[in-house]
Amino acid sequence: TMKEKDGVLYTVTTSDNWGGTCIVESFDVGDPENIEQIDYRKFLWSNSSSPLSDVIFDGDRIYALTTFFPKYPPLVIDISDPAYIRLLGELKVPENTYKILAVKNNKFLAGFSYYNYETAKIGMYDAEDPENPKEINTVTIKKNSRIGYSTDEFYNKAFKVYDEAGLILYPYLEDFSSARLQYKLHLVDFDQEKGLKTRGFIDSRNEMIYGIAVNDLIFSVGEKHISAVDAADRDNPKIMHRISFAPYFSSAAKCGKSLCVVKDSEVEAYNGKTDEKIWKSTPFSDKKNSNDDITLLKNRSYAYIFKHTDLYYPWDEFTTAYYVSDEESETENFTPYVKIVKLGEEGSFEESGEFPFKADTSTKGLPVLSENNALSMFAIKYGEFDEEGNRPKEPKIKFFDLNSPEKGINASDFYFDYDKLSCGHNIFATENTFWTSGCKRKKAKENEADEFFCYALPFDAGNPENPKAGKRINIPGELVGISENGKYLYTTTPRTFRREDHTGTNWKNIDSFDFYILKLNEDKNGVT
Repeated sequence: TMKEKDGVLYTVTTSDNWGGTCIVESFDVGDPENIEQIDYRKFLWSNSSSPLSDVIFDGDRIYALTTFFPKYPPLVIDISDPAYIRLLGELKVPENTYKILAVKNNKFLAGFSYYNYETAKIGMYDAEDPENPKEINTVTIKKNSRIGYSTDEFYNKAFKVYDEAGLILYPYLEDFSSARLQYKLHLVDFDQEKGLKTRGFIDSRNEMIYGIAVNDLIFSVGEKHISAVDAADRDNPKIMHRISFAPYFSSAAKCGKSLCVVKDSEVEAYNGKTDEKIWKSTPFSDKKNSNDDITLLKNRSYAYIFKHTDLYYPWDEFTTAYYVSDEESETENFTPYVKIVKLGEEGSFEESGEFPFKADTSTKGLPVLSENNALSMFAIKYGEFDEEGNRPKEPKIKFFDLNSPEKGINASDFYFDYDKLSCGHNIFATENTFWTSGCKRKKAKENEADEFFCYALPFDAGNPENPKAGKRINIPGELVGISENGKYLYTTTPRTFRREDHTGTNWKNIDSFDFYILKLNEDKNGVT
């Protein structure tokens, strides 16, 4: 944080993320071409290694606060003499200060703190003597549940103080336990002489991020809406108009002639010309895990909706699913399911039911779908821990035939005997052929870069019940893409490393990336 005053620039920084220090410097900037440092001071919080959080300049004072452990009080620093920056003391208010809201005339501090898990608290103090602050008054905001939160924890400007209007706007989630989440934007009077007083609130079913006050108008800005509110009567603010944003969705894809969007735990389809919703997937039968993530995969004829369970994280976030045993995967709570939807030529949607999608390994990266309804993904089969705590693992490329799910989803495995490198586990599909890559590492001598021999690996899934590995093709680097017609491969050179010391525990990237465009030969057994 920086502030210029009378030709002197003051900066407030911290030494590192966990330094527990507050560094204040002053610079003579009267001549911008010849800036000189005047003073440098380092201040420490008592018994804290947390980083600097909030900083407020007020006249000849700086108020600085650490975070993560809010029991540590704000530092009050005197900058009246730029050549002698000094600590006046720690503002020891009764509660845990979480946020410095506003300071004015070296006298009043409005502070926000958690009082306990059931109440939020705003305090106002006379801070003229930092070692002996006097409480003007405090107000509390009672919640309806044991746990709640304010967006002020995540958005730096969510807690708004309008000094001229004498108003504080404070967003809070008050009911975390009911099916109907209750968000409120609280109005609190703020007066330098009289202190604080709670007034009314603006209610919303969507998350309140912050409020903006313009005279007697308040604009409540949420995750999914903006509301214009008449706050002439602060005890009874009235919503005059509300504009909703486009609905939130996690991903979108073209489904035949329509647009499919993944929204919460369902898929909806919209007419691309009229924006009309024309179809919505039915809920999965497992009601216990109704909030589980889903992933949509589709080709020209079918859409597949995968429902992830407690131990299976979403594939579209590049995360890893925990391994569960065959016995555990048979139980209702740990079995992923897939819904199959046929896409009609006229834009129709026809569900054919939901089916268990048994996976006895940890999945890695994105699954990929071919035109003939074969699915491919990387996976790792883990063994039992040995006496030394090591756990063997067997990487695989898995293929699933989704054409007759009512008879069971058939799986085929191919052992993957290659190194995992920088690009992770990429698989690409062109019609009924899957492509990935693997590299073999050639260990180098001490302090020299390792070498890699990399290959494009095709798999023919023309018969989804019996996919076959094709001939590997030597390529310069790892496969990062393939053209739609399957004629061109795109690769980057992998990262190479060298040891920085003799222990071999430290590694450093020493090479940049080179990008290649490769053309497959007619028989697809080589590239140019």
